[in-house]
Amino acid sequence: MGRPVYCPRSKGLRQPSSTRGMTLIETLIALAILAVTAVVFLTAVFTNYKAATLTQERTTAESLARSQLEAIKNAAYDETPPYEYAIIDYTPVDHSEDYSIEIGVVPLPLAGDLQKVTVEISHWGKPVFTVEDYKVKR
Repeated sequence: MGRPVYCPRSKGLRQPSSTRGMTLIETLIALAILAVTAVVFLTAVFTNYKAATLTQERTTAESLARSQLEAIKNAAYDETPPYEYAIIDYTPVDHSEDYSIEIGVVPLPLAGDLQKVTVEISHWGKPVFTVEDYKVKR
């Protein structure tokens, strides 16, 4: 801390300019830098959260679709339209009530006893994952 010095213009003692407080401009610049830093940090946090949520959603949907497809492959071949294959019980999955499974079966008459099976998983009504495979009569 500096000693007070005599100032001939104001005819009195005052602190040297290096020890005076921050000016309004310096304070506003510091607040602006802090605000920009906070916005960048919060944007990064939100982006990472969104990416993790989408990855979890897709992983869950893919797991449900593959499990459903395996259940259809292991089920007995259904020869009469409408082709009915049971939907698996997926209640052990976290937030399973938010997911829905749609099964589509199309016969391929030129290929003999062959069906094209499509399994679509939706999350909150939005399609997330679709997988197709074929079922053969054995």
